[in-house]
Parts: sequence; C-alpha cells; structure tokens
Amino acid sequence: MQAAEEKFRSMAETSLDLIFQIAADGRITYCSPAAGKIMKLPPEKIVGTDFRTHVSPEDLGKAQRAFAAAISGESARLWEINLRQGGGSTFVGEVNIGPIKENGRVVGAQGVVRDVSARRRAALELARQLMFQKMVAGISTRFVTATGTAIHDAVEEALAQSGAFFSLDRSYIFTFSEDGNLISNSHEWCAPGIASFKDRVQQVPCSEFPWIIEQVHRESFVHLPDVSKLPLAAAAERAEFAAQEIKSLLLLPLWVADGGAPPPAAGAGGNGREKVRLLGFLGYDAVRRQRSWRDEEITLLKVMAEIITGALERNRIEEELERKRRELARSNADLTDFAYIASHDLQEPLRKVTAFGDRLEQKYGEQLGDKGRDYLARMCNAAGRMQGLIDDLLLYSRVNTRGAEFAEVDLGEVMGEVLEALERPIEELAAEIRVDELPVLPAADRRQMHSLLQNLVGNALKYHRPGVKPEIRVEAAADDRWWEIRVSDNGIGFDDKYLDRIFRPFQRLHGRSEYKGSGIGLAICKKIVERHGGELGAAGRPGAGATFTVRLPRNPN
Repeated sequence: MQAAEEKFRSMAETSLDLIFQIAADGRITYCSPAAGKIMKLPPEKIVGTDFRTHVSPEDLGKAQRAFAAAISGESARLWEINLRQGGGSTFVGEVNIGPIKENGRVVGAQGVVRDVSARRRAALELARQLMFQKMVAGISTRFVTATGTAIHDAVEEALAQSGAFFSLDRSYIFTFSEDGNLISNSHEWCAPGIASFKDRVQQVPCSEFPWIIEQVHRESFVHLPDVSKLPLAAAAERAEFAAQEIKSLLLLPLWVADGGAPPPAAGAGGNGREKVRLLGFLGYDAVRRQRSWRDEEITLLKVMAEIITGALERNRIEEELERKRRELARSNADLTDFAYIASHDLQEPLRKVTAFGDRLEQKYGEQLGDKGRDYLARMCNAAGRMQGLIDDLLLYSRVNTRGAEFAEVDLGEVMGEVLEALERPIEELAAEIRVDELPVLPAADRRQMHSLLQNLVGNALKYHRPGVKPEIRVEAAADDRWWEIRVSDNGIGFDDKYLDRIFRPFQRLHGRSEYKGSGIGLAICKKIVERHGGELGAAGRPGAGATFTVRLPRNPN
C-alpha cells in the first residue's frame, strides 16, 4: 500500500496537470505542485479547503454531481467546468474524477485537472469566425442581387450586422468627393441609445482633419484604442471625437483597384498606389466604453471593408452606365429628330432649287449665255452634292435608330451579294479579289453587314493606284472571343498619322476632284461595327496599300 502511495506521489509531483485527492466530506487532502501554475495558488493554500470554494458558481451543481458519483463508486471522464484561480480570475478545466477505495470501501475521490482555456478560446474563436463568415456570405449574396438604391440599403444592413456582431456602438462609411478634397458621411448605423452624427459631417473639407486623412491614406487600418491619447497634430480630430463621445475607433480604408491592381500594403506611402483610388473608409466607434480590437477581429473587418468597397464601386459604375445610357438615348432622340428634319425640312427647299434650276436651263438656257449657264451648272452641282450629303447623313444617323433586329447572318452569302453589286467597277479595273471562307454570325443586322463589306471593298477599288491592277484580299480569323475580318489591298494606302481622321464623318484625305464621295463611308462602317459590339481598325502605308480590320464578338450576348 505504501509503495503504491509513493508511486502515485512521484507521478503527481512531475505531472504538468493538477492531480488532487478529496476526502468524503469534500475537503481537499492532496494537491500536486502543478497547482501553482494552473490554480495560481501554492498547494499548501489549497489543501484543507473545500473543493466547492474553487468552483465558479455557475458550475457548482455540475461539480457536486460528479463528486457524488465518485463517492458512490462511479467515475466521470472529460467534463469541463469553470474553476477559480487565485486573484479572482477563472479558467476552463477539463476534469477526470473517480473514487479512492481502501479495503473495498470508498473513502474519497481523486482526479486530474487540465487547463483547457486556450483550447476553449480557440474553439470559441473558430465558432465566432464561422458565424462571421456566414454573416458575410449572407451580406455578399444580397449585394450580388441588389441594384440601384437597394445597394445602399444593403450597405446599411452590413454596417448594422457587423457593428452588432462585434458589440460596437456605431459603424459608418465616409466617402471622398471626386477630387478628393471633401469628405461626407454617406452611411451610418448606431446601436440603441447611441446618437447619430451623420448630418454633422457632410461635404466637409479634408483640410479640417489633416491628421486622420493622412493616416487613412498611409496605413492599411487606423486603430485608436484611446482617442484621448492622440498626438498634438490631431487636435482637430480629438475635439471632433470628444464632441461625438468616441472613446475608441477603428478605420479601414476603402481602396478601389484600377486594372486589377491590389490595394497598397500598410506603410507603403505613395509606392504602389499609382493604380488605386481611395473611395473612403469604413469606421467603427466604441462610445460607452474603451475597447481594443484584436488582430483577428481587424482581419475579419477588413473582409467586410472589401465587400462594401466592391458594392459601392459597382453602384458607382452602374450609375455611370445609367447616365451614359440616358445620354445615348438623348443622342439617339436627337439623331431621330435630325433624320426627320433632314428627310423633310432640308430636302424640300433643296428639291425646289434643283427643280427650278432644271426649268431655268430648259426654258431660258439660250438666253443666259455661257457665263450664266456656267453659274447655273455650278448651282445644280452644289445642290446635287448637298443632296448627297443629306442622304449620307441620313444613313449615318439611322445606323442605330433604323437598324433591323439581329439574326443569324452568313457573311459568305453577304460577300457574294457585295461582289455582285460591285461587278461593274471590278470588271472595269480588272480587279483580282480573293475571299476566304467567312463566318456565320449568330446575331447581326444583314443589311448593315452588306453595307459594311460593300463600303470596305468599294473603297479598296476606289483608291487603287493608277496603272496597277487592284488586288484585294478578304480573309477571316478567330480566337475564343472574336471574329476578325480583314480587307486588304495594294492601293494608294494612307499615312497612319491620319488614322484618327479617316473614321470621322466628312473627313477626306483627298480632294473631290481626285476621288468621288462625301467622306462618310468609313464613319458609317465604324458605327455599324460598334452597334454590333465590335471594333474597326486600320493600318496603311502611302503607296503600299491598306488593311481594314473588323473585330466582331463571337458571342454577342
């Protein structure tokens, strides 16, 4: 018996866990040296005391039931209770307890206590993070489906949920003006009983709060556990925080990346920020009591800042697109009005000029003399050119307003129709035209595709080099996203420095005496291609021909 007792004591003395023995009346009769670390009390301060005095009140019933079971001869394994330490603090202990028997009779209980506070904290933190992730997933889902004013409602909800999750008093969004000189409180949530100060900060010059603005631009977050300890340079900020009764705050910059550039790292200064823009910042206030944010909490709130940044930027882009859509609608309406004026009000007097000019020549041509007839011819020619300009303007204005519904279009068939329409100039010039297999477009305006190809091939014929047989090649290529149709020739070409001019309406590189036309054909081509969601480009060299490249999306949707 004595040998067993000595072996038990030897193991207990070296154990990192607390080993204890309790008499049947509840008094602790033995406590291993690990008590100093685990209970924050030396063993001699514990021996002789009732075990119940070391148990937190909320777990006293659980401890007494386990002790009673041990005294009755049963064992309890791996149960957790909150235990008191010296100094009044508590910890979570994992306890094993069983009976002590002598000659078959239970005389007490003995067991082991292991401090599992760290494990419990880790489990709670993991559960907390999972709850936060679930909350973020819900917020993200709402942002995905929200449009217009619903995005702002979703931001308010995100502020409320994240503020309440971390038991904070106020959460908000501050945004900068477009020039970065003004700041406004755009969104805010306040806990019950906390005053709102949203109206206090609207269109306020950033120069009024230089210290905090500099911090937001420079750091990945601004953590102020005690705002009363701000430096002298932050006197204006300290006064404003005092007015709002803020004791602690956390600010998270809302960086918007341009072209996929990542947000800047903390302390990066101006480096790496050329491709990012500071939209504003997300803020959290502690008003009723001071608090400090742990690194894990800041990391989670950074995720919230990124989600809100994406939502606000998407809303800005959508608003910009809507503004441009309205502008385009107004522009199309103006074009429609112009088309009506051009087809009615402008053409009617022009027809009369032409008609009376013809009558004048028929009835009084002999009396006008050579000079008079020359003047009359010039007038009629000018009227004819004016009629051509009006007709071309109508074509240009109606690309978007009078286009047909998109349907499947076989460009090979359309190209055959174009060559048939251009048969006469092709034969006159003995032009050689080679056409590769052209694609079938799933959605296009057939009439406009005909106009596009006829303009490009017609230009290649028109701008041929004198004395040189025209050679024109129409070919197609494709990648995952685009069809590319190229029309190349060996004509007079052009200098690339005029590339920006050739697609503008009525911009000519040559005089009317050299080449006929109003100079609007390529402008119409460009407008047609853009209506189909594509791009029109060109490359040329004087005396060495030109190549026009049409890029059309393979999936118009």
